[in-house]
Amino acid sequence: MSAEFGNSMAAHGPRYIFEPIAVKTLRVFNASAGHLLADLGRRISINTGEARETSYLFQRIFCFGAAL
Repeated sequence: MSAEFGNSMAAHGPRYIFEPIAVKTLRVFNASAGHLLADLGRRISINTGEARETSYLFQRIFCFGAAL
């Protein structure tokens, strides 16, 4: 993440997490984006009770990325 982007987003405080995510057909994420998506999937699973939500989230992202 660039210093300019990080500084401009710092004003939003700790309530928001900004993580640029680029999806290619090779399905490669940088480490921080992978951790963010895994954590997001875990949180969705807790709220919905569906243990496979993380898998569904990754599938949706990859399908969307492939469609572009």
